[in-house]
Amino acid sequence: MFFIIEEVKNNVKKSIPSFAQSLTTRLCFLIILASFFGALSGQVVYAYEFNPNNIISDSELFDKDSMTLAEIQNFLERYESLLADYRTTDVDGSQKFAAEIIYGAAQRNNVSPKFILAKLDHEQALIRKHKFISDASFERALKWATGFSACDSCALSISSKYAGFANQVEALASVQHDYIRKSASFGIQVGRPFVTKDGITVTPENNATRNLFIYTPWHGGKDGIGGNSFFGRLWYKYFGKKKYPDGIVLRDSSSGLWMVKDGERRKYASRASFLANHALEEAVQVSDKDLNEYPIGPEIKFFNYALIQTPNNRKYLVVDEEIRPIKDDETFRMLGFNPEEVLQVSESDLAGYDVGYPIGPQALFPASALVKAKGSADLFFVQDGRKRHIPDESIYKVNFSRQSPVEVEKSLLDKMVEDHPVFFKNGALVKSLSGQAYIISNGMKLPIQSEEDITGLLGKDKLLLFTVVSQSSLDLHETGDPIVYINPVAKVSTAPPAVDPSTLYVAIWQATKAQKTVLEGTAAEFSFSFLNAGSSQWKKEDVRLKITDSKGNKLPLKGADWTDDFGNIQLARDVSPNEIYEFKFTLAGSAVGAYAVRAHIEYANQKMRGGGVELNVEVVPADYSARIASDNFKIAARNKWNVIPVKITIKNTGKKAWTRKKTALKVLSVSGGGSDFYDANDWVSKDIAAVSLTPRTELIQPGAEAVYEFTLKVRGARAGVYTYVLQLAMKDKNDHVVFLNGAASLAKFIRIDD
Repeated sequence: MFFIIEEVKNNVKKSIPSFAQSLTTRLCFLIILASFFGALSGQVVYAYEFNPNNIISDSELFDKDSMTLAEIQNFLERYESLLADYRTTDVDGSQKFAAEIIYGAAQRNNVSPKFILAKLDHEQALIRKHKFISDASFERALKWATGFSACDSCALSISSKYAGFANQVEALASVQHDYIRKSASFGIQVGRPFVTKDGITVTPENNATRNLFIYTPWHGGKDGIGGNSFFGRLWYKYFGKKKYPDGIVLRDSSSGLWMVKDGERRKYASRASFLANHALEEAVQVSDKDLNEYPIGPEIKFFNYALIQTPNNRKYLVVDEEIRPIKDDETFRMLGFNPEEVLQVSESDLAGYDVGYPIGPQALFPASALVKAKGSADLFFVQDGRKRHIPDESIYKVNFSRQSPVEVEKSLLDKMVEDHPVFFKNGALVKSLSGQAYIISNGMKLPIQSEEDITGLLGKDKLLLFTVVSQSSLDLHETGDPIVYINPVAKVSTAPPAVDPSTLYVAIWQATKAQKTVLEGTAAEFSFSFLNAGSSQWKKEDVRLKITDSKGNKLPLKGADWTDDFGNIQLARDVSPNEIYEFKFTLAGSAVGAYAVRAHIEYANQKMRGGGVELNVEVVPADYSARIASDNFKIAARNKWNVIPVKITIKNTGKKAWTRKKTALKVLSVSGGGSDFYDANDWVSKDIAAVSLTPRTELIQPGAEAVYEFTLKVRGARAGVYTYVLQLAMKDKNDHVVFLNGAASLAKFIRIDD
């Protein structure tokens, strides 16, 4: 860090302006250097750390007013929760949306709606964007939404008075105060160590943490998987972080300026101390409510690299959050500081600043500089004999836009200690070449998902402040959690007018009939059923079903019955309130691939509340497909008969041949298990009814036919209508399915009579 004084003096004379200039020039130079302050920030990454003894505070658990009804609804929408459009019966017997049920339970029981939302995600993944594997799994998640009365050893199929979304939310909220009122009944107590079910010793420091462990007596993995460690991670993701990340400057209603740092707000004592590092247009205007979420930290009294002196004649150089003592007057003179630029301060003015390493006469660039070696294009940020490479032009453009580097001798740079490179400064607003916007905070790039988030969080004027940077410069920063703006503007109301417009047109999804796979070049039939849950009739000319991909874009699966590229499937008739209507349509397997299909009912070209549903469809290549050319299926039989002989001729309509003896015809139940008509005297196995015996060729080529013969055992079957499923599977290709009549399986029906 230190060099022979003569070499330092000679190089300093060659490389930087004299400090013995006018006060105005000196201040301008210091302000220019001060912008380097931002480049030093943002290198430390602050990771979430789970504290099992204090997961959330009591005030966080019992703050029933932490979110308005509108904020809950918008929270669900911003995180694309399936609850955003979910409507069901509340505990008072009325039909309500999920947000209204959550808000009501929070208000009645004096429990935070944030807590309820986090538990819904913790227990059943009902908040984060999540695709359930089936309608049944989604219904089960709703039935046991908060996990109340769903213990590890309990049979969830047993009817319970706590089953159902509204009952679950109410039970979760109401039990929190019960845990405290009946604290003597529980083995887990505040301030008393106990061992969780996974063997971790925990000492709850408050009632909120104690309640969490009574409710879920598991710690969970150190990586945040399972148990209360997972709840803690979700809480931090959704609510533990403040609205504005570190590095953002906020402006209050009185034009006061505050820097967000380490979760605190630090006020700039003067405009000069702010302008040394920022432009005025960077400050974000915020409400007093948003500002007051941050505890007040130490004031920022001085601009960076200011010279200050206390009444005892001690001189300091302000560097970031430190004051560095200048060793003596000789050092002050040798380094070229101007006595006229020294600010007189009191000892109390130094509160909040740490005392840094003293500056001696050998110190090189104590006030920092932007330099490059003569004949080289590489740029460095240097301070106190350390050099930090600026690895990308984009970083130079964002961090040092108003600076011109100073040329120094290469020998000087070579003797400096190499330090970590300079990344984007804290609070930088940047975006990729593809348009993805980020805020740089604590060394991480935090994605901002949409223009709506930018304008809602920072203001519309900040759209122009984002700098397009290279991908290589962005890759230097780890990607953090996305920044999501929750719009506080009301969309629902707890006190609706006599005629609430939001209840006129409402839909509730009822059922889906769909294939998970569609054969390339074929069309498959789909349907979605919705209940008219509003108070108005759906007129067939006003209501239609729009079909898109998951982002609302055109889906490349346009069916022949679509009216345009977005489906817009019209009603065949008017639909009255409390009536269920089934929208039927086709998807064409025109392009191989996996697709998220989203459908939404529209009224007068606007999305109808609650009228959305999504499913995944895969279009598979038409290499292996077949069609039934002839059969002798019976539609009825008597249970006094023994067996029914079945003969099916199947034509290979695909592009490839299949092995005759290795391609099995399976007969299964609807659930995929063994059939009710298994004949042990005829079938190959409990699920394979037959393999083709004719023609006697090794391969069934495209265009050729294969005959399958087997029996269905009906003796003793109870009277009724049965469904059995046919599936053609290639045993030599890991049971790869041959599509039969355009589907992965084919359902058949038979009536059994006494």
